Amino acid sequence: MAIPSNHIRIFIISMVVYIVINLVENTIHYNIGRNFDIEDVRDTKFITPSSVDITRIISVMAVFAVLQGLFTAVLTRRFCV
Repeated sequence: MAIPSNHIRIFIISMVVYIVINLVENTIHYNIGRNFDIEDVRDTKFITPSSVDITRIISVMAVFAVLQGLFTAVLTRRFCV
């Protein structure tokens, strides 16, 4: 049984949206963790994660992005077609 092209598009769009939104969210969480012990808000610094940390973040996000895309495509196929 072949997967219709619209389900593949839904899978890809869902995955891309998940990655973009979560990359922003994870960068914010990364900075919250780095600035956790700072007393004065004015002393906080927003930095991008190191290449090692960004690789770890993207690796975990990739797993969840695939799951998100699969669940969205399966549920769309099950309930919307």
